[in-house]
Amino acid sequence: MCPYLDETEPKKMKTFEEEYNVYYYKKYIEYMEMLINNKVQTSNDFRIDMIQEKLMPLVRQNYLIERIEENEGNLYIKNECMNLEPDELEYRKEISTLCEEPTHVQLEKLYQKNKIKIRDYENLLQENKFYKYLEYEVENHVIEKTPMIDVIMEKKIGKSTELVEKKYLHYQKLEKNANMELLSKNEFKANYEYPTYETYLSYHQKLKENAIKNSEILLYSTKHNIKHDQFYNYHDGIVESIMYQNTKLKVNHIYHFSGIIALIIAITSGGVISNEHNSGTIKNIITSPVRRWKILLSKFIYLVIDMYLIWFLGLLILSLCAGMKYGFSDLLTPKILYVGNEVIEVNYYLYLIKNIFLVSIPMICFISIILFLSVLTLNTSLTVGISSILDVLTPGVWLLMMIGNIKQIVYTPLWYFDSGFILNNSERYIESLQKVNYSLSTGILISLILILLFYRITNIIYIKRDIKN
Repeated sequence: MCPYLDETEPKKMKTFEEEYNVYYYKKYIEYMEMLINNKVQTSNDFRIDMIQEKLMPLVRQNYLIERIEENEGNLYIKNECMNLEPDELEYRKEISTLCEEPTHVQLEKLYQKNKIKIRDYENLLQENKFYKYLEYEVENHVIEKTPMIDVIMEKKIGKSTELVEKKYLHYQKLEKNANMELLSKNEFKANYEYPTYETYLSYHQKLKENAIKNSEILLYSTKHNIKHDQFYNYHDGIVESIMYQNTKLKVNHIYHFSGIIALIIAITSGGVISNEHNSGTIKNIITSPVRRWKILLSKFIYLVIDMYLIWFLGLLILSLCAGMKYGFSDLLTPKILYVGNEVIEVNYYLYLIKNIFLVSIPMICFISIILFLSVLTLNTSLTVGISSILDVLTPGVWLLMMIGNIKQIVYTPLWYFDSGFILNNSERYIESLQKVNYSLSTGILISLILILLFYRITNIIYIKRDIKN
């Protein structure tokens, strides 16, 4: 229980501070009880913000104005007037000037102005129309009109649902990065965070591009009532209170399955060549009319197909699990993309499959390494051990690059074994751009070159190896 409202305390003369706090908390509880009676269930409801950020400061001001003249020189009143945070709203600052040398006319004018605003906010609170609340704020120059507000007012979104509130708050957060002004080369000064102008530019351009893209997707999804599946990025100022989960956001984790799949393939197929030598079946295979390079190629293709079968099985299981928890209807809605300065809709699963093929290219490079080790060592345990260690250690290469400042790691296939972090524009990817500029296309190119190189060396060893060995 709030100490200011404890009625079990013996009656005694209250100080101004105590009276002030009793009045404030009673009013606050009155407004919050109104929300409870209206079954408000989310902290993102606009009415909570209205009470805390708009109504209560006005109520506080008017109470102080009522008491300023009869408590002239009261230090507590003066401190309340002057103790303002830098981000307080402009109307909150008006009283600080009046506290210095207030006149009755000035105080009365502010009091009446606040009284009208209190009445308006209380009406909006009762009415519970989200678009009307935004209209009022725009008309009174409290907030600037944005495309998101246009969409909400155009659709007359009256009910403040959790998703609409989160989209609105998400859009506000993105605006800062979407509208950022980038420094010119002459204005830039190298520092620990951005060692070169190129790294500064790549990092902030990516933030800006992502914010513009995600803002447009939010607008489109709000207008067409589609749940978006954007990746939430803390570099955009996104906080947990405005995040939400849906089926697509969970299924999108399929891109990160590469590490698990690599480990499965390393354990189950590490002996793809060595087992044949150890068991002696290689002699029967080699003496067949099929040429050696064809045998090796068939094994390589088998491993690649095996990888895709495991990946698509994982996609099916993940879809079923996410669907059972969050609902299957989301999976039937299109994927929203921002391409060529316009928002388009594409089939969600076709989009997933296309991206799985993209992020699988570094994984095929990993398979070529497994095949190379199996042919080179003819030792299943050694091949499985080395491959598993490589797979397990790859998440740590990010720390080596960020803490150890080993930029060369991004030019190795290890960095791209889990390319989902690039595809989803995750924190790991955005933060690493502060050190070095790269992209998924860089990883695909490196992987393709190394696939050809490893396969070529493996093929030479396999063809020239003596059967007896």
